[in-house]
Amino acid sequence: MQNDFTQKTNGMSLDVSQIRLYSKDAIEKSVDFSKTQIEYINQMSISQAKISASLKVQELFNDNKKINEMVENEAQKLLTNKLDSIAKKI
Repeated sequence: MQNDFTQKTNGMSLDVSQIRLYSKDAIEKSVDFSKTQIEYINQMSISQAKISASLKVQELFNDNKKINEMVENEAQKLLTNKLDSIAKKI
């Protein structure tokens, strides 16, 4: 009896089973599109996280390089002072 029921849509006669099929198809396409958007957003988020991590690593590397230079300069000063002290004693 439901299949006998028709509804006019854009000049077309559709029975309930066709309407359900079109609705199901539209919902599936909408879900697929939403999944694609979510995947894209996730990939963008992952890319942003990788970029942020890369920048942080670069920042830490630069900080470490500065610290090493400061330690090297201090060690050089201490060595120079020690050598000057020894030279004065000789």
